[in-house]
This record gives sequence, structure tokens and C-alpha cells, in this order.
Amino acid sequence: MLGLKSLPVNHRLHGVYRIAAGVVGLLLAVFGLLGLLMSGDILRIPASTTFSLICLAAGVVLIGAAIVGRNMAPATNAYVGAGLIILGLVGLLSMGSPDSNFLDVSMADVIMLFLAGMVLLAAGFYGQVGEDTHHSEVPANARR
Repeated sequence: MLGLKSLPVNHRLHGVYRIAAGVVGLLLAVFGLLGLLMSGDILRIPASTTFSLICLAAGVVLIGAAIVGRNMAPATNAYVGAGLIILGLVGLLSMGSPDSNFLDVSMADVIMLFLAGMVLLAAGFYGQVGEDTHHSEVPANARR
């Protein structure tokens, strides 16, 4: 995932990371839905239509990945987290002039994207599961 081969597999908290990513997805989906239905700020975070659509789409993808689970969830969490951080950087760079702010984001939106992206990257990097090789039996022909 993201070219990193030395990520831990079967981390003892992989279930917690999966739940955390699902909660982030749920919060993003709720924020996006409320931003589309209501006008103005939601918890003092400006909710433009573009930003609400981005949050809703990311939230739905994350909830779906958390439901499916296994190794699809951490990969999706890592990619969506990286995408949210990149969107935050684009929003930060374009925020200076009203003509180039095509995402219509504010600093509170950028901070929210960064926080959600970092949580999702951690969930993606530490949430991988694999075969449990610690408790496997030694084959009979290998015993001496």
C-alpha cells in the first residue's frame, strides 16, 4: 500500500483502527449531508456545496470500506487519507485569492481535511491483517 512493504501486519489494535476509520467516515458523511441540507456553518466550520460533496463522497467510501473490512479497508483508508491531505494542501494554496479558490474552502475546512487525513493514514498503515503465523504448528517432517 502506497509502496510501503514494511508496514506492520496484524497489529494488536487493527480493530480499533478500523472502527476509528469508520467513525471518521461517518462524521464526514454526516457533515457533508448537513452541509448540503443546511446553509451556513456547521459547528463553526463553513460548509460550502463543493466541500460538503467532497466530505459526503469520502465518508460513503470509508463507511463502505469499514463494512467490507479485511485488507481492503486499510488500503482504502490510506488512499482516502492521502487524498484528503492533498485536497487540504490544494485548498490551502488556493485560499489566498477568491478567483482561484475553486474548492471554496476556509482555514477551518483545511484543518478538518488534515486531521481526517492523518487519522485515516494511521488507520491505513496499522490496520492490515494477514495470516497468523505465530501459532502455526511445526510440520512433522521438520521435527528432530
